[in-house]
Amino acid sequence: MRGSADSDDATVPVLLGLEVRDARARCNDAHLVLVSANPDGLPLGAQTWPGTWVVTGQVPGAGEHCPRGDAITITFRRDSGGAFDREPRTPLLNDDVTHVRADESPGNR
Repeated sequence: MRGSADSDDATVPVLLGLEVRDARARCNDAHLVLVSANPDGLPLGAQTWPGTWVVTGQVPGAGEHCPRGDAITITFRRDSGGAFDREPRTPLLNDDVTHVRADESPGNR
């Protein structure tokens, strides 16, 4: 019964922004099943391997109540790397940086 919190209900966890594997673990902990929004496609595990995939949508929403064992439907996208990208070889400089030539460094003055 949606909207109430009886003993057979589970509270839907926040999944948005999580990696799909972490979203699956949260659903398992809440006694819910994570599924893809494409019911005719491959199983979720096959759709999200290899690589890192991030949850972009979920139905029902976080905080809702549903019977244990219900499916939580997600949409997801492949993570492009974001914070895991290598830093640039030449760091970007801001206006506050003082430029010092190697021969003008404090040890060479």
